[in-house]
Amino acid sequence: MSKMLGPQSTEIIGEVRREHFGRDFVFGSATAAFQTKYWMAAMEMLPLTTINSIRHDDVKLMKNIGLEAYRFSISWPRILPGGRINAGINSEGIKFYSDLIDLLLAQGIEPYVTLFHWDLPLALELEYGGFLSDKIVKDFTEFAELCFWEFGDRVKNWITFNEGWTYCKFGYVVGTFPPGHGMSSVEQRNSKYRCCNHKGAWIQRIFSEIDEVKEPYQAAHNKFRAHANSVEAGIQRVCSEIDAFAEPYLKAHNLFLSNTDAVDVCSKGDPGTEPYKAAHNMLLAHAHAVDVYRKLFQKNQGGKIGMTNNCHYFEPLNDTDEDKAACIRALDWMLGWFVAPITTGDYPPNMRKSVKERLPKFSPDETKLIKGSYDFIGLNYYTTWYATNAPRQPGEKPTYLSDQELTTQTEKNKVPIGEPTGATWLFIVPRGIYNLLVYVKETYNTDLIYITENGMAEVNNPNLTISKATMDPQRVRYYNQHLWYLRKAIMEADVNVKAYFLWSFADNFEWAEGYTSRFGIFYIDFKDGRYTRVPKTSAIWWKNFFTKKSISGYLKREAKDIGHRCDLEKKPKGYGSDLEKKPKVMNGMAEVNNPNLTISKVRMDPLRVRYYNEHLWYLRKAIMEADVNVMAYFLWSFADNFEWVEGYTSRFGIFYIDFKDGRYTRVPKTSAIWWKNFFTKKSIRGSLKREATEIGHGCDL
Repeated sequence: MSKMLGPQSTEIIGEVRREHFGRDFVFGSATAAFQTKYWMAAMEMLPLTTINSIRHDDVKLMKNIGLEAYRFSISWPRILPGGRINAGINSEGIKFYSDLIDLLLAQGIEPYVTLFHWDLPLALELEYGGFLSDKIVKDFTEFAELCFWEFGDRVKNWITFNEGWTYCKFGYVVGTFPPGHGMSSVEQRNSKYRCCNHKGAWIQRIFSEIDEVKEPYQAAHNKFRAHANSVEAGIQRVCSEIDAFAEPYLKAHNLFLSNTDAVDVCSKGDPGTEPYKAAHNMLLAHAHAVDVYRKLFQKNQGGKIGMTNNCHYFEPLNDTDEDKAACIRALDWMLGWFVAPITTGDYPPNMRKSVKERLPKFSPDETKLIKGSYDFIGLNYYTTWYATNAPRQPGEKPTYLSDQELTTQTEKNKVPIGEPTGATWLFIVPRGIYNLLVYVKETYNTDLIYITENGMAEVNNPNLTISKATMDPQRVRYYNQHLWYLRKAIMEADVNVKAYFLWSFADNFEWAEGYTSRFGIFYIDFKDGRYTRVPKTSAIWWKNFFTKKSISGYLKREAKDIGHRCDLEKKPKGYGSDLEKKPKVMNGMAEVNNPNLTISKVRMDPLRVRYYNEHLWYLRKAIMEADVNVMAYFLWSFADNFEWVEGYTSRFGIFYIDFKDGRYTRVPKTSAIWWKNFFTKKSIRGSLKREATEIGHGCDL
């Protein structure tokens, strides 16, 4: 069982490159249909030629950087505006995605397709309440089967649902996402997370930077009515079966104009039952879609299918058994809620014990169908939080939140758990990706994992020039550190991870946050009407990551070429940065000549390996960050020798010399193997262990 990494864990994080991962490992970027420029461009009524031009340019940029895969979602209402096939198939929507897939493959980029990234056809929500009804199972399966039929000859990796936790919690508990169901208690009504306190939440935030809030709603309303007959795969088709096309939009328009402060859009619903019901139907829809794929398509198309879930890692606020148990419950309610059923056939025991009869049950046939309904597990990791035990109060109404009997926070003794970012919930805690991967492997015995999202946000500051806004050294650190711990999980804990998707390729519409935060490695100018893309410092970092160049050095030069300054300085103090750790060895590396040791023992010198690695790291730091012109490095010493006044009582060499056998026999120490791999560019730790074994060592790093 692998040991989890805590806040006190010390590790010097080096520079990560593409060559540190296997050839069968895939790197890509991820987006969602609703969030990207294509959807927003359609809403702006841009010509189709302009939208296609944007799409082609983006694929070229992906190719230029070196991305090997692109994860995108297919918009259900764009393919089936009425939600099901008998309501009509939008052939132009099919063509749009088919052309995108062909374009990606022509550039050598593998498509990874998500079938549901939260854009539910409005017709199904109005007809039977969306995921609150088991009717959604048949309709989603029908949509999935259509996609397998149309695109499966070219798409080899399918994701049924993205982040069911987010959809169910914020749509049916908190209420800040559609359909806007949520808490009804006085406490939650006054909470900053209440959607009604957000004055329309995610819709109104689209226009958060516009002074006159009413203006865009009026303009949008007029645009919908004026262009209803010409919007390609747009709003009218979503409601193709609804007689009065304009009615729901007119109602929404009037609602936001007249009642943004007063309407309690969260008052409906039951946060103690609805999130569980919606998740249950989502899981069954997933299982049925996988069943259809495996029975009808997988053998001939040769693809894989799975589900993506997001999860923070949780660390105990206090070193107590109660808080440690709270961490497990937090993981159960966020991740186990969706992963346990597809791996074990049922929800986590903690959930069964707490939620009782409010948690739906799987029938024997459903259990058989859902257990094992995955070829891979997708994980979205962004951050780590603290969890602490918080027993339910007597008489407290049961809800999804109170069922967990815990609270979470991001500070301990007023010290953040990690370096803050532009998102209030996201702190940089790279050890968390290692801990989460180890936890998933050991808890659910998963065979294959994809990291389907990983990234960080910065605040969208409209006062910055583009030159300033594209400088994101914090994001560079974020990616490098998370990739380091991802590789550690693969190499040291034997977690089988075969794909990594950064979030996100370009700045986009961040749901309830609107355009107030930016996650992209490409900056998008949302105001110029052309959605111009400008590479950030992190885009340059990724390009050099793939081209195997010395990343930091090229980063500085290339950033300068396009008008950036790239400052890769250390993190601010106080956030537990691994980059701030100094080598804890003296300057100069000798070991005592112990005549009582066998040659096999004396050749094992892991301390010297660490010494060289750490000193080379800081040598490189002096070159790259302080512009010190160092052009040569000589290790001391090649072999053990006569150390002046110390004589033969100490040994500095990477080769052991037997001073007694008369032949001065040379035997390579562990450090000699390390240097050999250093020059041959092999994965040093892995090769070191193998080669040490071949010459009779045990190498303990």
